Amino acid sequence: MRYLTAWLAAAVLAVLPAAADVEEIASLFGQADQAYRAEVSPDGRYVSMGCAPLGPPAVCIYSLTTDDKPKLFQTPEKARLRSFYWVGPKHMIIEVNLFDRLETQKGFRDFTFTRAISYNVETGNSVLLLQKDARYLLDATRIVATKPQTPDKIMMSLPFWRLEVFDVDLDSGKSKRLKTYPDEVWSVIMDNHGEEIAKVIYRSNKRFQVVLADGDVIFERKIEDEAPFRVLGLAPNGKDLLVSADNDEFYGTRILSVDTGELTEVVIDGRDFSRSGVIEDLYTNQIIGFTRTDDLREQYFLSEDFRAVHNELKAAFPEKVVRITSWTSDRKLMTAVVEAPGVPTEYYLYDSVGPSVSPLGSLAPQLQDQTLGEVLPVEYAAEDGLEIPAYLTLPSGKSRDDGPFPMILMPHGGPEARDTARFDWWAQAYAAAGYAVLQPNFRGSVGYGKTFRDAGHGEFGGKMITDTLDGYDWAVEEGIAKPGGYCIVGASYGGYAALQGAVLGGSDVKCSIAVSAVGDPIIFVRDLPEESGRYEYWTEYLGFDRFTSDEEQDAFIPLNNSASISAKLLVMHGLEDSTVPFEQARIIRNAFEHRPNFKFVEMDGEDHYLQSRDARQAVLRESLLFLDQHFPVN
Repeated sequence: MRYLTAWLAAAVLAVLPAAADVEEIASLFGQADQAYRAEVSPDGRYVSMGCAPLGPPAVCIYSLTTDDKPKLFQTPEKARLRSFYWVGPKHMIIEVNLFDRLETQKGFRDFTFTRAISYNVETGNSVLLLQKDARYLLDATRIVATKPQTPDKIMMSLPFWRLEVFDVDLDSGKSKRLKTYPDEVWSVIMDNHGEEIAKVIYRSNKRFQVVLADGDVIFERKIEDEAPFRVLGLAPNGKDLLVSADNDEFYGTRILSVDTGELTEVVIDGRDFSRSGVIEDLYTNQIIGFTRTDDLREQYFLSEDFRAVHNELKAAFPEKVVRITSWTSDRKLMTAVVEAPGVPTEYYLYDSVGPSVSPLGSLAPQLQDQTLGEVLPVEYAAEDGLEIPAYLTLPSGKSRDDGPFPMILMPHGGPEARDTARFDWWAQAYAAAGYAVLQPNFRGSVGYGKTFRDAGHGEFGGKMITDTLDGYDWAVEEGIAKPGGYCIVGASYGGYAALQGAVLGGSDVKCSIAVSAVGDPIIFVRDLPEESGRYEYWTEYLGFDRFTSDEEQDAFIPLNNSASISAKLLVMHGLEDSTVPFEQARIIRNAFEHRPNFKFVEMDGEDHYLQSRDARQAVLRESLLFLDQHFPVN
């Protein structure tokens, strides 16, 4: 722990002067997350955290019992860190994204392959799992059992045309195929020892079944194409199954009774958790609680032991949100996240002996003495009357009464996502420069029910965009935004919204900054494999079936309406982006490069997600300079 404490104390902290320059803001706010996702090992000897001492995201592992130096796992070249977690006393699984360009029937395409690396924290050795077995499967990270009885081995599955289950050695990476299920088996649910609990079957006569290990069919229905639900695992009572769906029958989670086959809402202690996320105990594969998001993500535990610790931690951090993120197998040590609106997330270690709470790290320690912009939940009416929830970040050190301010609209990516009140490095950087930032959860966003989410289907380039633009008119009326125009900034779908917003917003849009943007959604979707989930997802949001003419389709493509754009344009894109391929950036560049106030920036070595220091600082540096030139604070 001595090295961890020294690392935390070593952060250089400074208060920005009122007129901070671009480089200073980019340097402070553009750091990669310095600490995140704290997880304690099953035996309590180690704690791991996401870190970035060299710039790109990495994993730091600290000893809790010795003064050994921290261990650093840096992802291999051409790989990006995706996730990490413990599967035994000395083994971690590190999930990475690997990128490759392969030839297909439609020509060369970029692919992202997600793979699991086993890392032995005692020897420092690492090995790629299922390297030969996975072949060209996009995702080969599914663990079905951690098998605590054999801590050096786990069970993994691969969804080939027939589901296959493997026994995998965590040190050598060698795998042994344990079972190949018939092609009618869609998925298998196991306990943590690898014993089968149930399986989901789709028979040739179009019968969907959930079958227990003893062969009892507890649910059966004839279907045409879409399964009525997917099985998540054991329900909180340890007997029934928890299932989830997104269809006309229900949206969220339900409990499937193994005795009657009935589906019932998840109501516990009088609370309805049918639309909540789940908390799973990886030692038992059992659901032990639920999460739900209002302004920040909160937890509700079913276990009295967990609930007591959770209440104790909440009392220690009043007026903040506390979440328990990991625990030892004996539940004596736990890690916790502490959050407040607009404040960098902090991580703590809870020890039941004492009890005591010790700091582990902060998402952005370089900002702990910095005055940040206040983040406020707001709501306004769209043009058609729909209430749009949003988050407003005020300029650093200012209140609403100090307005009006120059405004930046920042729609989120996804688009099936949402913004919350948690710390946002990008919005806070603009707040430090003197801008107010409005982040709308336009129709189509999640977290506000199925009706609100589905209202975005078919409005990809229509009301989902105007919902964002309407936020500016509201902010002017409220005295928050200066009249006379605004800028739009976004990434991914938010980048598309920045371009399409410049079309629909006309002369009110003074500048548009699009990062990793979809420029032509029609080409983007048609390049996807038609049998893929991504193709189905995007066609639903775009509403392909609503287009009755080329003119209607063109209205959703900002590049085809470039004559309507008067805003100054900055476009940035990572060369290794396989989520929105760089070809989209080339299409945008070709459409606008003749304009005098158009700037295009390639980010060499960067992907879609702006996780590295270099990517974040490049985005902040370029965009702040662009804003200062075309939409200055003063």
